[in-house]
Amino acid sequence: MNREEMMRCCGLSDAELRELEEAGGVRAGDEAYQERMGLAAALRQSGFTAEEIRAYFRKTRREDRQAFLTGKRWQIVQEIHERQRCLSRVDYLLYLEGR
Repeated sequence: MNREEMMRCCGLSDAELRELEEAGGVRAGDEAYQERMGLAAALRQSGFTAEEIRAYFRKTRREDRQAFLTGKRWQIVQEIHERQRCLSRVDYLLYLEGR
């Protein structure tokens, strides 16, 4: 898969793709390009920053990558819980307004 196909497939701009290529440590034409870029795009779509993607690819052991993903998952869960608390507060305010 070339760069243009990767941009279309993943819905990325040229600048975003360049950033992911740098984070994933690959260039178009490299043997592992499609696999690493697909993974980098999935990480980006999951909310990972470019620096987090770089950190993920620096991990050589499977256990380290799993722990990293678990940590990010926990962070997302905490963010969801905080947004739920905010939603509950707004619902309460709506209740007060409607009495």
